[in-house]
Amino acid sequence: MINRFATWMMLAATAMTVSSPMALADTAKVPEQVRIGIEGAYPPFNYRDAAGNVIGFDVDVMNAICARKKLNCTFVLQDWDGIIPGLLVGKYDVIIGIGITEERKKKVDFTDKYWATASRFVGRADKNWDYTAEGLKGAVIGFQSGAYQETYAKDKFTQSELKGYQTLEQAYLDLAAGRIDLVFAAAIAELNFLNSPDGKGYEHKGPDFDDPAYFGVGVGMAIRQGETGVRDVINEGIREIRADGEYKMINDKYFPFDVYGK
Repeated sequence: MINRFATWMMLAATAMTVSSPMALADTAKVPEQVRIGIEGAYPPFNYRDAAGNVIGFDVDVMNAICARKKLNCTFVLQDWDGIIPGLLVGKYDVIIGIGITEERKKKVDFTDKYWATASRFVGRADKNWDYTAEGLKGAVIGFQSGAYQETYAKDKFTQSELKGYQTLEQAYLDLAAGRIDLVFAAAIAELNFLNSPDGKGYEHKGPDFDDPAYFGVGVGMAIRQGETGVRDVINEGIREIRADGEYKMINDKYFPFDVYGK
């Protein structure tokens, strides 16, 4: 009886020894097809051309990484307010272009950053505010729903009227129509509007907003928690295209400065 029990314990221990590495390997597995969740409405980072294809800085960076690491990548369009839920239910494997914050880390894991920016207001060049909570009392502030500017505005600009939009383009339309006073977004993303004919008469307003507690430490890519294989291979790709100049080539196609940040 004792010998049978000892034999059973040895077999169980062997099974545990074999299964543990397999479980670890599963978390490091990279899918045969890596699906990239992307908004497609955040120029110049990601947007759709006349034919409906998603293009932009994020797309070029991801395509460079996928080619470098021999990944079979496809893009999946998703409205921003559902971008994290879509990842969690398996609609795609990676979210590209999402701010790395402690709050979001409770739900997802992140790659390293691949660009960074402060947040700023955009408003009419001929109108100024005191860009504090008291100074913006009564101002109507627009932002993209689900973006970290929304959380900051709701916490800090409590005396303002706040309006969320599905896309920044919608916010700019209301800004031009006089329905809102200011748009609050990533300063780099706002350049697309400011440099367009529609942006004539508008400018960046107020200071940089970059509190890490709200705005994180840069923009990276999100994956489901524990899926280390996807994270690690993307991190390798980011490092490689930064090191050999391919990142700079992509950067210079869209921006007159290094968007990687500090």
